[in-house]
Amino acid sequence: MSFHHNTFRCPKTAIVIRGRPEEPVEINHNWFIHPSPQKAVHPSDAPDHIRIRNNAYDLQQPEIRDRR
Repeated sequence: MSFHHNTFRCPKTAIVIRGRPEEPVEINHNWFIHPSPQKAVHPSDAPDHIRIRNNAYDLQQPEIRDRR
């Protein structure tokens, strides 16, 4: 599963991954209005199966905060 090149403007958590994904999840090159990655994405209990990288956060001054 892949989430890429999206703009998330809803103030609620934008992406929630429940359970352990069968395939790796990629979340990259998105823009979230949330001030931090922790507010934008709620990963599952399998962090080794989820890659979050190169996303911009904040509405006023977007900044990449999860570069990996």
